[in-house]
Amino acid sequence: MTSGHRHKISRRRTLKRGAHYRSPRDSDFKFLYAAYQKGAFGDLEPGHTFDDFAAFLADDFQHGEYYIGVAPNTASAEHTEIPVCLFTLIRRHQGLGEPHVTWFPWATTRNKIETILKFLTEMRRDMTLAIFVREEFVPFFERMKHYGVIRHGCKVFKFWPDGTGGRFYQSIE
Repeated sequence: MTSGHRHKISRRRTLKRGAHYRSPRDSDFKFLYAAYQKGAFGDLEPGHTFDDFAAFLADDFQHGEYYIGVAPNTASAEHTEIPVCLFTLIRRHQGLGEPHVTWFPWATTRNKIETILKFLTEMRRDMTLAIFVREEFVPFFERMKHYGVIRHGCKVFKFWPDGTGGRFYQSIE
């Protein structure tokens, strides 16, 4: 018999596996290039060589704030962790940050939950995060809301260039 109550989601338990984020390293470029070849960077035209792609990103990394989301890798004895996403943080005025994430095709739902939860948990200590989410990703961010790291701001209409809307979320300090 079920009581009809949802299981309480525990932030501490979810973060226990050790997902984290860090500054990009040279060793990450092979993963970034593999993600690019599989279409993760949809706004970049296809066909770049590894060297062209690496030079483009290395230059971009010098002018922005980027982090690699890393998750535990239990499938390989050789690699204990694997990059699963690229976080971009745009710092706005007065302690406001606007994060963006590019997921790599091999990132599982569990990887996504753990890495973004770690990122939001840490970043919200330093700044207020303003997160604009396409409608298709709202259920994922509603889960982040249950962890107590963000709150729902409002619904946005015709926000993206294609005319679609979504939701706005704000970090909780």
